[in-house]
Amino acid sequence: MNLHEEQERVQKAMNNTLSGLQADPWLVRRVLVNVKGETMMGRKLSASMVIAIVLIILSITAAVAAGLGLFEKLSKGENADVRLKPLSENAEKIAVKATTDSGVTVEIDEAYYEGNRVFVSFRMTGNVDFTEVYDGVPDREYEWGEEREDYIMAEYYTSDDEIIQQKIDMMDGKGQRWMVSRGATPNEPVYFMDGTFMQNHQSVFQRQEDGSWIGWKECAVPDDKAADTLTLKLKLTEFDSVSFQDYTTFHEYFDDIKETEIPFTVVRNDNLIRLEGSNRTETYEARAEFTCGQIDLQGNVTVSGDAPDEWEDFWDHYDEYRETGKDVDMIMTWILLKDGEEIEAVNEEPDLRGSAWLAFERMDDLEGLSLVPLYSDTWIHMEEAIPLTVITEATADPVLTETGK
Repeated sequence: MNLHEEQERVQKAMNNTLSGLQADPWLVRRVLVNVKGETMMGRKLSASMVIAIVLIILSITAAVAAGLGLFEKLSKGENADVRLKPLSENAEKIAVKATTDSGVTVEIDEAYYEGNRVFVSFRMTGNVDFTEVYDGVPDREYEWGEEREDYIMAEYYTSDDEIIQQKIDMMDGKGQRWMVSRGATPNEPVYFMDGTFMQNHQSVFQRQEDGSWIGWKECAVPDDKAADTLTLKLKLTEFDSVSFQDYTTFHEYFDDIKETEIPFTVVRNDNLIRLEGSNRTETYEARAEFTCGQIDLQGNVTVSGDAPDEWEDFWDHYDEYRETGKDVDMIMTWILLKDGEEIEAVNEEPDLRGSAWLAFERMDDLEGLSLVPLYSDTWIHMEEAIPLTVITEATADPVLTETGK
């Protein structure tokens, strides 16, 4: 990180936290004492220099007081996405929260809007989840929404939470047991205020030792909804369920789902380098449109023509193709090469027609990039490579826009 970037980062920390910072009169006193000559100094400082020193010290104090943002905290986790570090350096503090009637508090900590994507980090505290198993039959009658014979919950349900998994394992079909579960999750996509939802590219949750949850989302902004400023909402969904394992018969009941909306505003950083490329073969055409900003290199490869129609038909009639023994060699995804060396994708979403959305770690040197198709049977086809060419350069000093509060 260069000096200019470090100054910007400190300035952001000061802006976000200085208003709530307690003054240190003794710190200012020590500086002023030196100016007034009450201690021996080889050279007295000017008043403007004093102000600068005080502001720098307050800035550093404010940055420390601010603590880690959630993007930074998440970046330190095992197998963390490499883009979390630049997100922690560029995202703006949001710090809006809401508490539900059941005692769950969800806070949007930071957000960042670049190009056609929004990143948001969040924290959930309070009565986030509860799971308990009881012997016997439920304490009251329920209108079961689902009943299955010869179905044992422990054989089909799993949880990443070790404690919850232990309780699921108790529903083993060897007797009568029932489970009460209450939970809250922001697993819904991010929404526009009119109810239009954004596609999730990424949605990550991590349970903390204190029982709270932290996470982050990467969402795609539809072209017809893109604007310099967006007002969005994160939805918290709460649910209650009762599961009853009556020997080998399984019953399940879901209470009404409750939703809480948390609105927030983001301002776009559209200071991007744009890259494009295309290729035409006998059976398809492919066009690549990518951008490189402060967070990553990302974009779409769009494939059209006769071959994608055949590939899609294969998946639509998969059983028929298998019965006849006919196989189809098709593009599964695209690989990014730099000077012939593969660059691993940090996120990707290929479709059934050979097209794909791809994201890679941000890079400063964008020369020598190309995309090559990876086929299901014949693997990489270097002869079908799409060279990427820089179309629009970013400005020399990116301006990080402030997020609305």
